[in-house]
Amino acid sequence: MLLGARLAADEINAAGGVGDHAVELVALGVDVASIDSIRSGLHRLTSMNVDAVAFGYAETRDSVRSLLDDWGDAGMPLLHSLTSHEADEIVATGHGRYSNVFQVCPSDNFYGDQFLRFLSRALPGDAGREIVMVSDDPQMIGYHPLWADKAARAGYRMWLRELVVEGDAEHAAAEIVEQDPVAVFLACFRSSALKRFMRRFLSGPSRSLVYALWAPGTSDFRQELHSVEGLVWSTSTGKYSDQIGKGFEARFASRFGRGVFGTSASIQYDSISLLAHAWRRAGRTSSYTRTMDELRALVRRGVNGSYFFGSDLQRSLAYGLESRDASLSQAHLTYQVQDGMNRIIGPRPYAETRYLPQPWLAAGPRSRMPES
Repeated sequence: MLLGARLAADEINAAGGVGDHAVELVALGVDVASIDSIRSGLHRLTSMNVDAVAFGYAETRDSVRSLLDDWGDAGMPLLHSLTSHEADEIVATGHGRYSNVFQVCPSDNFYGDQFLRFLSRALPGDAGREIVMVSDDPQMIGYHPLWADKAARAGYRMWLRELVVEGDAEHAAAEIVEQDPVAVFLACFRSSALKRFMRRFLSGPSRSLVYALWAPGTSDFRQELHSVEGLVWSTSTGKYSDQIGKGFEARFASRFGRGVFGTSASIQYDSISLLAHAWRRAGRTSSYTRTMDELRALVRRGVNGSYFFGSDLQRSLAYGLESRDASLSQAHLTYQVQDGMNRIIGPRPYAETRYLPQPWLAAGPRSRMPES
């Protein structure tokens, strides 16, 4: 994330900055698992009189209200990638208190829809009907009744296996191997939980299609993708593999002497670029109100798709679910680990390759090859 932000700032300044002023990037590290650490970091930035904040994510997803209260009170434009429907609703119903808060990606309440959509293509009609959703995330657990209802309408039964403590992921994997459901929906954002689950599951897997979220696209998995060959996962915002994405990859590698991994660097690259665009349109960086007005008015294509904050939610729209206009929305990208690399397998306009039956399914009759 930090390197992506630095690359954006470098390119903006090389092109003359904003209003002949250089963009200064103030990098402040916080413990994303601690609401107190995040709050302390925000107070430090506020005392420095920064013109805007670009925030990554927080593991304290049960503290979204508290985070947004702090951000709303701070007043400066704040772009974040919490991927939180709760944050959307707080902004939309806040009567202007959170008008400075913008989410640069669609929300987490679409993950279940995309999982079920993938399942309908990846499994034959005579496959089993049992699905297990595994999660340690309070917001994702809260969506289970909604997704279970949608699964039921598609002919499946979706059970919830909640992870309470760290070691639960291994216990859940052992239970699932014994139960042999047709699919497992790993609705976990923590890399540690996903790693523990997959390690135990792959030691003697059931014939269950396994679908995860986001974590395999983080640097935590850079050295471990080979160990989860075949895993399917998705993200609400990801780096497209088109000319814009490949250009970003090339410039990143040239600037830092290493390749870019996953989706997080491009999120921050786009965030800084969006701020610079709004500042140029506003005429001066110090006017919070004018900058926020320009953010709400912009339509801009980035590395991770198109950005439009014009709705009451003040966040990116989900392509294919909220908008069929790719110029106003971002694709929810589905990946598969193939040959130790994350490869986009859907949706069709952005796919690099096709889904391949997961290795532990290849010998069985359940899986078939869907269209991307």
